[in-house]
Amino acid sequence: VLFGKVISRGYEFEPGAYAEERFIKIAAPYSIGPPAQFVSFQDNLFNLHRVKWRLKELTNAVDSILKEFENGDSVLLFRFNFSKICACLRELHGQIFFLPSNYNECYSVGPLCSALQIRYPPLYNGRTADSISQLTEQILNKSRKGKRNITMVIGNKNTGKSMLTRVLANSLLGKDRPPPYILDCDVGQPEMNPPGSVSLLKVTSPLLGAPPFQQRILLSDTYFYGRICINDDLSSYLVILRKLLGCFLSDSLSSSPLLINTCGWVEGKGASLLDEMLKLFDPDFVFTFVDSTGSNYMVKQSAMDGNAKPLVFYGDAIEKPMHMISSSSSLRSLRITAYMAQLCPIPTVKSFADAIPFSVSFRDVAVLIHTNEPFPSNHIFAVLNCTFVALCVHNSINQLEEGRRLFGDQDMPILLNPDKVDALRVVGYGFIRAVDLEQRIFFISTPLELSDLQEVNVLARGLNIDLPQFFLVSQGRSAIPYVVRERSSSFHTELFRELKIKSVFHRKRFLRMQSQFMVKKPMYEPMHHVVNI
Repeated sequence: VLFGKVISRGYEFEPGAYAEERFIKIAAPYSIGPPAQFVSFQDNLFNLHRVKWRLKELTNAVDSILKEFENGDSVLLFRFNFSKICACLRELHGQIFFLPSNYNECYSVGPLCSALQIRYPPLYNGRTADSISQLTEQILNKSRKGKRNITMVIGNKNTGKSMLTRVLANSLLGKDRPPPYILDCDVGQPEMNPPGSVSLLKVTSPLLGAPPFQQRILLSDTYFYGRICINDDLSSYLVILRKLLGCFLSDSLSSSPLLINTCGWVEGKGASLLDEMLKLFDPDFVFTFVDSTGSNYMVKQSAMDGNAKPLVFYGDAIEKPMHMISSSSSLRSLRITAYMAQLCPIPTVKSFADAIPFSVSFRDVAVLIHTNEPFPSNHIFAVLNCTFVALCVHNSINQLEEGRRLFGDQDMPILLNPDKVDALRVVGYGFIRAVDLEQRIFFISTPLELSDLQEVNVLARGLNIDLPQFFLVSQGRSAIPYVVRERSSSFHTELFRELKIKSVFHRKRFLRMQSQFMVKKPMYEPMHHVVNI
């Protein structure tokens, strides 16, 4: 913002002269969220000299711009950044992903950007807007008094919990304010990482874009849950929440606010879970979305020094427009696509196979696999080959776990039991693109840097958390480039026999013959590019 008072999704921009570091990334595609709205306030005081000086740094058309300028107007500077994520999503979903089909209502300002020429309703109005304003002021008052405070956002699925959490975090950002934290409890559609994990996020810059465009590559304060819903293992889920609450209490300033974005499960076991979470976090404030057509959760308050705790605010559920993508599987796919798109050497999904993988020896890692049913040990490489995995850190491999190496072989990985292992800290995610049983090596593609991988000692596969299929079938090659080599020993033959079941996962068969090991381009040549993690 060059001039004026402007607010977008709760964040108030600070006006100032042009500077490269003042740009803030915003991505609000038409298909997955409301447009980014920039509200200019009427109390902007027109300062002709200041506006002229800032515009002259950027354009010669100062006079024509000032002809349209009135008191209360603001000046915003936009710059297009066509990222790899944008390129890949447009390639997969087309232009309609970013722009409305009805161009009569829009002024196109670029291939991926349009300005609406109609009056678009605000994000919140009526009692919901009033409740949000009151809640924000209550949180700020607590922080001004030097007190940590906790706010839980509760509501049924698709009622607007995640958007409100972002708006509150943006509203709490400021020069002289402690940074807010978000505890993202939604394992199916997390805000800033792929599904299957729970994260504590320290917010230092505004969250103005849609979640797929805010994916972090290197994760911190993130723990692996391994599922996309929490109804099967509530105890492990609560263990992770306790760990992350401890992280907040130990790492944050004494006046920092914590915003908790809960999952959209409000009845049955979900209501019992919310009861447990209220006991665990003991929040100061709760915001509850009321769904007029679905189930709602009633917050139980207790009297503390004559005051009810937590203080509860209510708002109406936000209805999603029909044109927006709302299926859970599609939204999960978008998050994984955005994360792995950053690995592509050039901005197209077709270049995914050209990314040079890292190699890791079997003996240097443990593996953890969430499955619906148990599987024989000699199926393990079939289960892991060509799968999306979390790259995790196990603080200490004890002697008992060391004794669980596959087949009792010291050169094989350790197989961890998901029900008997401590919560695993996630560093990032990757894709096992090949298994070499002769060299006993996994080949892993990941957008992480080598320096970020030094601690990784567990490959964890989640349940129903997979790389979208178009990464596998859209490669410009004659055969899919996930290859393994076969040895003649009966032991290796037994393992390779199970690898043949990959066709069950609807992926192309790989080439098993030694003479066919090279596809059009060698998978890991030259070897000095392949390094150990």
